[in-house]
Parts: sequence; structure tokens; C-alpha cells
Amino acid sequence: MGRWVIVCALVAAVCGCESEEAEPPCAPDDPACELEDFDDDGVANLYDEFPEDPTCSEQNDDNCGACGLACVTNATCDAGACRCAADFKGENCDECADPKKAGLDCDECADPAFTGDACDTCTSPLKTGENCATCIDELFTGDACDVCVDPKKKGPACETCKDPSMTGEDCDEPVAPNPEDALVNCLDYRACAILKCSGVEAEEQESCTQQALAECGDPQDEAEAVSADALVSCMLTECDSLDETAANYECWRQSCLPELVACATPSFGDTKCELLGACFNICGEQLGDIDWGCVRACFETGTQKAVTSFIDLDFCLRAECYESADIQQCKQQVLLNTPICQIPLVECVMND
Repeated sequence: MGRWVIVCALVAAVCGCESEEAEPPCAPDDPACELEDFDDDGVANLYDEFPEDPTCSEQNDDNCGACGLACVTNATCDAGACRCAADFKGENCDECADPKKAGLDCDECADPAFTGDACDTCTSPLKTGENCATCIDELFTGDACDVCVDPKKKGPACETCKDPSMTGEDCDEPVAPNPEDALVNCLDYRACAILKCSGVEAEEQESCTQQALAECGDPQDEAEAVSADALVSCMLTECDSLDETAANYECWRQSCLPELVACATPSFGDTKCELLGACFNICGEQLGDIDWGCVRACFETGTQKAVTSFIDLDFCLRAECYESADIQQCKQQVLLNTPICQIPLVECVMND
């Protein structure tokens, strides 16, 4: 009976060992595993040291402290221990040592508002302050420092009143009326006719324009009235209507260009076509808000050929971009990417 007990115990012990999960391999730095062979090279962990180990005769980043014990990325082996490179920290050497830095190589500034080796220089040359959130020029504000702090002002130095009818340091003084401003030139007449008669039935357009021209104001002289009447008549007889449409802009430049030039200015200067555009930036953009006296002054600086080429190109671009949400961007795309207005563009650029 005693022998059977012993045999059963042995069988239970053997079966129990076979059913248990295998224990994980020993780590080379675990004192309990000193007599184990970590890298299976025939040398016990206790004696498996560099350079005696025949498998790992050189200690490096792939074998640091023991054979097969590699350092993580951004770490190097130093005297048998893996240490983070100078720009990194953390248990896995995946954090930037400098809190101002970011990126895989810790060579970028964590705050995009800053730049430079020490991330202490404002990315925008217009900004300053602890968080680079303050505009250097105290007259401006906004992300791009292009908005006047004074909501009543505009201009490169915030020196101009937004409301052209006001003046003074605080833009609270009405501008004294200039008698000459009440006089209407041909460009005013053209805009007035378009604004008042656009959308009117074709058979009523002629009578509408005559009434509109009579209501627009007194002309500067008889020549302005003659130029306006000649242009409006051409626009009505040669094209569909006075409506601002892509088709009409194309028709006006094709059929009424001489009348458009005569209306634009009665006298000429010596400015070339490609230089005229910059002059109109302060004159306004929308038909009802444009200062036509300002436009006239710009046209008077150009040669006759320059004015002709400029209007031809401008109306070509307006014909292509009239229905665009961003007309200025559309004009640039037409000039750069399509041949549609290349002939008037060449005429403008090659203008003497």
C-alpha cells in the first residue's frame, strides 16, 4: 500500500508539472537566473560578460549590459547602460528634453508662434511679447497685425478715415464739401446709367438712360455730356443692354472700346499700361462705391495706348470673372492659366 501511495504521488507530481505553463525566460540581470543561459551560447548569465562572451565580444547599442539587450530608439549604450541622447528624456527616450521643442527629432518648436534654435524668437516679424501675441506696431491688431486698432481708421499707417465723409484725428469731423465734387464726369454718367437702368426691359432702356443721365447731376462741361451720351448709345445699340453681364462686358470691349477710352479721360499722360493698375487700389471696387474722380485722375496719367490696353484687358477679365465669388483671384487665375485674355495682356505689357 505504501509503494502505491508513493507511485501515485510521483505520477501526480509529473502530470501536474506537465500541465503548468512554462515560466518566462530569465532576464540577464535577475539574480535568481544567474545560472541560466540567457543567450543560449553555453555561458551562464553569471559569467556572461563582455568581452569574454564568444557570441557578443563587443558592447554596443544592440548588446548593452548583456547579449541581445538592445537600447531603444534615441538611446545609446554607455558603460553597460542605455542612456537617452542629449535631446531626449523619459523611460523610453521618446520625450523632448527641452519642453520648448517637439517633433520626432526634437528640432521643432512646440509653440508655432516661436522659431529659432532656442524657440525664443517670434515667428511673425510683426509680433512681440511673452506669447508673441502683441503687434509691434501699436496702431495695429489681429493675427496678421493688419487691422487698425481704431475701427474708424484704415491705410498702411492707420492714418485715413474709413468714412470718406469724415476727417480729423478721431474721424468725427465732417469733410467740408468741395464744389467740384458735385460735378459729374463721363465715368459717373456711365455708372449712373448702369445702376439705374440695369434690369429694365430692352425697349425701355433708352428712355431710362436719358432720364438717368438727367438725374445724375450737372456735367463738368459739354464734352463730358457728349462722351457719356456717345458711350451709352453704343452700349445700347451694339450690345444687349446696360446690364453688367459677362456677355455685355465682352461686347462693350469689342464694340465700344474707343467710346470707353474717350469716356475714361479727355487727356493723357506718360504712364505705361502695366503701371496703371496700382493707381486704382484706393478708388473702390464696387460700381456704386467707386470714386470716379479718383478713377479719372488715374486714367489721366496713362498714355492713350496704355488707357486703351488697360480697359481692353480689364473688360476681358471682367467678362470671364463676372460671376466669380472672388473676382480678383479669378482674374489672377485667368491671367496665369488660360490664353483667353492673352492678346490684351500682351498689348498691355508691350505698351510703349
